[in-house]
Amino acid sequence: VILLDSEDSEFNLILAEIYHQTGNERQARDQFEKSLRISEKAADYGRAIAACHRILAIDRERIELYNKSGELYFRMGLKSGTVREWLKYVDQLKLRSDFTGICAVYQKIAGILPENPGLRELAGRVKKISDQLLSDTSETAPEPADIAPYRRLVEVAMRMGQAKKIIETQLSYARVLQRRGFVRKAKAVYQKILEKDPGNEEALSKVLLLQDNSQVDQTRLQEEFYNLGRQFQETVWSRIDEAYEPYYDLGLIFRQIGLRDESIIEFQQAIKGGGRQLKAFEML
Repeated sequence: VILLDSEDSEFNLILAEIYHQTGNERQARDQFEKSLRISEKAADYGRAIAACHRILAIDRERIELYNKSGELYFRMGLKSGTVREWLKYVDQLKLRSDFTGICAVYQKIAGILPENPGLRELAGRVKKISDQLLSDTSETAPEPADIAPYRRLVEVAMRMGQAKKIIETQLSYARVLQRRGFVRKAKAVYQKILEKDPGNEEALSKVLLLQDNSQVDQTRLQEEFYNLGRQFQETVWSRIDEAYEPYYDLGLIFRQIGLRDESIIEFQQAIKGGGRQLKAFEML
């Protein structure tokens, strides 16, 4: 079918799922990537979201796809789905201590939910604390091009799974960060080294050397940042105005390619209102 119509979004997604079901993960990933591009271009956003979910199941490091998936839900007019995906993205950004990225997501969520005015005020408070956390301009500046290759070497070593090579590349990365003035980032890398190799003398000495008086304030600010984030996430679900019927169609697409848990979530959304409640109950 795809030979006859290479831009068919439905059959490109089905072919990717066939590769996945037969254990050919590499071809499956490539085909899901192709399916994502084709589906988005064709405004077939449901299948584009399904492709995002499948790629993430194969490669958990592709966290930007949570953001992409949220944007696709928003194009479908599905606010709950948008919020759900963007909050998953926030969870991944937390693991990377990306305070700027987290603030940007909260501000986007507040922007699409004008019916919930308290969110904008909370997002502003989170942003204020983030600015305090990142008051050191050397830490907020984009990573220079000559540092990025050291970080990529660490990523390659992690994928290879060679413990010795991981520590070697992390040490090189940390040294460069420290020389260029990215003190907190350097310290974080040295701490990761100590998690794998507690006896590493260089990492231990650098962690002790890089201690500073602002550490207590940083810890307090981080706690306040995450507490406000939890408050934001609790408030976000208090009011969302949207249509529920499209969740039913999305549930059918997910079910078609075996995304069982995801389809259940969409059918649960569909029973909240609209004209397809009975059908959604039947599908559940």
